[in-house]
Amino acid sequence: MQENNIIYEIAQKFQDKEVIENDMKEAFSLVTNLFKTKYIDKINLELKNNIDNIKNNPPKEIVLLNAIKPFMLEENHKNIDNAINLVTNISALNYMIPKNFDTNIENNNVIKVNSLNVDPSVKEDGVYDIDENCMFSINNSFNSNNLLLIVFILLLFKL
Repeated sequence: MQENNIIYEIAQKFQDKEVIENDMKEAFSLVTNLFKTKYIDKINLELKNNIDNIKNNPPKEIVLLNAIKPFMLEENHKNIDNAINLVTNISALNYMIPKNFDTNIENNNVIKVNSLNVDPSVKEDGVYDIDENCMFSINNSFNSNNLLLIVFILLLFKL
């Protein structure tokens, strides 16, 4: 008879919309907290460590921005500081993105994976496949850091 009472109590709870909403909120909160502690906190710690390393050993873009700061009007110093923070954060995130990593497969085979930089014109041996119809040559290619620096300088002068 006690089983019927338990089933009746559970059925009553299922009919109460507020109880279901509270249970769903609690479940979502548990999953959110688990995800935060398992992944987000570790990512934030790694990001903070990378930012600290960049501040201790700044890249040439940050050194350049700090060097031109005294020659700018004081009202533009905030723009330079914002640019330095942006370069710092982008650099810290770039350190976190794996460029190449090895993955072991069952037969002890190792597969080289080039994440995010997948270029179909590069063959397995690292040699580029030449596209004769390509309008740009290797000498005209832009480095993303150079482009980033140009954008920051343009932002500093408010063009």
